[in-house]
This record gives sequence, structure tokens and C-alpha cells, in this order.
Amino acid sequence: MNVLSIEAFLAIVETGNISAASEKLFLSQSTVSHRLKLLEEQLGIQLLVRNKGHRIIQLTSYGKEFISIAERWLSLWKDTQNLKSRHIYNDIAIGSVDSLNNHTFVPLYQKIVEKEPKINLQINTHHSSEIHTLLENRVIDIGFVFSQIHHNNIITKPIYSEKMYLLCNKSCNYYDNIKTKFLLKKNEIYLKWGLDYQQWHDSHWDPDEKSFITVNTGSMLYNYLNKKDAWAVAPLSIIKSIERFKDVACYSISDSPPDQKCYQLIHRYPKASHINGIEIFLEYLDDYINTCDWINKY
Repeated sequence: MNVLSIEAFLAIVETGNISAASEKLFLSQSTVSHRLKLLEEQLGIQLLVRNKGHRIIQLTSYGKEFISIAERWLSLWKDTQNLKSRHIYNDIAIGSVDSLNNHTFVPLYQKIVEKEPKINLQINTHHSSEIHTLLENRVIDIGFVFSQIHHNNIITKPIYSEKMYLLCNKSCNYYDNIKTKFLLKKNEIYLKWGLDYQQWHDSHWDPDEKSFITVNTGSMLYNYLNKKDAWAVAPLSIIKSIERFKDVACYSISDSPPDQKCYQLIHRYPKASHINGIEIFLEYLDDYINTCDWINKY
């Protein structure tokens, strides 16, 4: 196998046909077909079903199984190409949910960039399920999520938890230790923070009743707090981050939601060229969590 054949196969899988794959790779269709045929000959298996008149490719059972192998092979090949520059930079790719990347971990990232010029830090924002998949395929090195999904090759551990509070505009007539029965769902800016939060939420409000609006990132909450009596529930780290707008307030909730747990994900077999960067990042992370008095470290 060689990298050109592997890239041709993966391009065909991604685009759905040889014509589109050739455009993606800036090659002729005959070249892409030739590279695919060479790959099949080297493997001794047929990867594609060739039906005349069908534009969309159809993978054989071997072809479907080979996708993940090809992705890993290409990742390892790229690792070997990076060995020459390994002594110059320590690469590390982080995948986190929005509220961590845009609020909680901002000071952490800033300190690493300032103090460690030889760290090549890549920050990626995704949803929890996407982060698990990216880590499983070793596209990222460390993941941070609010919910657990079991993967054999991923080591998951809780690293901290934090309290959840009512978030609203200062003009609202809400107050500390407010009961949920005084928070109308029609005024809610809803964000699903995780399974535990969802269960708590559904025990206090009718799941079939409509919220004012539903958002999928913590960064969007502030945009809708100007509505009369609008409210949301958020962890303290987000509230601390948006307090700079001066027109927001936060209050405790009497029948409070469960603490928000943050989980750290690391691949059981990380990229060899990234191990040093991972170790440096985790040292800074541990120090940072110890300085945050609003969160509870595990």
C-alpha cells in the first residue's frame, strides 16, 4: 500500500464517486481508478462494486471494513512525516464543547500559549458525541465533554464539577433560592447540559411544553436574555464569563439542578509524536483547576 492509493480510496468514499474524487484530488478519473485498482491488487480483495451506469459507488463488505483501517493507516503515515519536526514543536489537538472553549478554559489556553512557545495548540469545538468519535479516530488528543459514552479505546474520568444557577437579565423579578414553580417554561432559554440535567429538568417542567427558545451552545444564552422574564440555567463558569455585560444576574435555585460534571477523555493509545504535548497540557490543566475556586476538583 502507498499513501496515494489510500488517499484515492478515502476520497472516493467521501465524495461518493470516482468523478468527484478526481476533482477533489485534482487528478484525472483514469488516475484515480488506476490507484484504486492497484490498492485492490495489493490487498487481494475487491473494495468497490463496479456497476455500469451507476454514478454513486457501492462498497463491498471488505470496502466498508477497510475504511477505518485506511483512516488509521493515513494517520500513522502523517505521524511518520512529522517525526522530523517533533523536536521543534509539541503538537496537541484539543476537542471540547463550546462552553469550555469559549468560557471555562480560555485562561488555561492563554497561559499555555504564552508560557509554552514550543506547544502547537489546536483548539476544536464540537458536540460531545462528535468529540468521542474524533478521539476514537485519534483526530484529537484530548477531549472534554459533559456526558459519557463508552468506547473501548477511550479512558474517561471526571475532572471537576460546578454548581448550576439561574441566569437572567437584572430587570427580571427573580431572586435567590427561587423555586422552579415560579420559572415559567414559556420564558426559558433551554440548553440540554447533559443526561442528568435533562432528567432533573423533565421532573420540574412538562417535556411537551414549549420553551421560549432552544439553543445548543452556552455562548448563545446571552443573546436572548433581553426578553422580558427570560431565564436560563447555566454553570457558574459561563455566568462569570458573561458578567462583563453588566446587565445579567444569577440566582440560586431552591430545588437545584445536579452539578455539571466535566469529563476528560484520552485515547488509550495516543499518537507517539503527541505524548509530550499531552503531558505538558495535563500539567497546566491540573494547576488551572486548582486555582478555580468556583469548581470542585475530583
